[in-house]
Amino acid sequence: MSKVYFSTWRGEQINNISKAEDEWEESAYNLPAQYDDHRDSKAFIGWDGVALFNPDVDVVRLATEYAAQYQVYSEACGRCAPGRWGGRILFDLLDKIARGEGTIE
Repeated sequence: MSKVYFSTWRGEQINNISKAEDEWEESAYNLPAQYDDHRDSKAFIGWDGVALFNPDVDVVRLATEYAAQYQVYSEACGRCAPGRWGGRILFDLLDKIARGEGTIE
């Protein structure tokens, strides 16, 4: 179990945004609080959700990088529109928001 700032992992929702760090709830899942033996995890994102361990994480940048990696490593079959174009559309929109060029439309 690990303490998280915010998490929506496998349906479990934890929101410690307005709490002091010593009051943060722990996740029931074994979320990796350390990236390796020398570095703490700040956040991670995947098919099962997102987990933030640090309140200073730029969530838009995190999602943008995830969408970019999806473009490179995607195993989508390409038979449907979401697989062929959806990931690219999502990346383009997130990148635009991250650059401060997002619009309401």
